[in-house]
Amino acid sequence: MDDQEPLDDKLPDNNMIEVRGLTKVYDGFTAVDGISFEVRKGEIFAFLGPNGAGKTTTIKMLTTLLTPTSGKILLDGHDPVTDQEAARRSFGIVFFTTHIMEEAERVANTVAVIDHGKIIAQASPQELQKQTNTQSLEDAYLALTGKTIREEEAPSAIERMRMRRRVWSGRR
Repeated sequence: MDDQEPLDDKLPDNNMIEVRGLTKVYDGFTAVDGISFEVRKGEIFAFLGPNGAGKTTTIKMLTTLLTPTSGKILLDGHDPVTDQEAARRSFGIVFFTTHIMEEAERVANTVAVIDHGKIIAQASPQELQKQTNTQSLEDAYLALTGKTIREEEAPSAIERMRMRRRVWSGRR
């Protein structure tokens, strides 16, 4: 998909979501950096990436909770920036989080690997494995990013202790 190609107000019949050049900048920090992707009607599309990769920011822009800095989004032909109500009525999102890669591999039709605000690879889990010459989605992810989800998202022992202290101190 050409990032420079403008979006028409009418999506192809098989696309539910079309995103081109989507960017979000907070106080000079680029959280999402010019990403582009399409999601077909009925497709299960997954974002896979470490903390801070841009997954949540992208989803917030898709669901009208954040306004993009630049770029274009169409949800079933509706622009969520200019027609929030129609955009919200036109699609459903199921938030699904897992640290078990086998589960994501089994469920998703398409996986977009996102890191540092950019989509670095996008394909079916099987195609990602083939592209990276690996045997699992987890190994493909590691080959593409050099990180494991578990390393990035699992809190350290010290952080777990801090979280417990905050929870317990709030109850007194």
